[in-house]
Amino acid sequence: MKQTSPAADPPSFNTVQGPELRAQDSASPTPPIIQVSALGKSYKTARGELTLFRDLSLTVQPGEMVAIVGQSGAGKSTP
Repeated sequence: MKQTSPAADPPSFNTVQGPELRAQDSASPTPPIIQVSALGKSYKTARGELTLFRDLSLTVQPGEMVAIVGQSGAGKSTP
């Protein structure tokens, strides 16, 4: 395997560094590793229904990095 120095091949936003993962070739598209369409989440509370989100769509392609962020107690890890 041939390795190049970072100065010779600067990474782009979607490029993944490392021997196992490479930037995807646009001539041979790969399917997304995560794809969500029209997802919704709501809770019933004493005051009524609380909608957290509705019609959420998300696609994560191989090599992309995604983070879920929010305040402590906001429900990031709630199923």
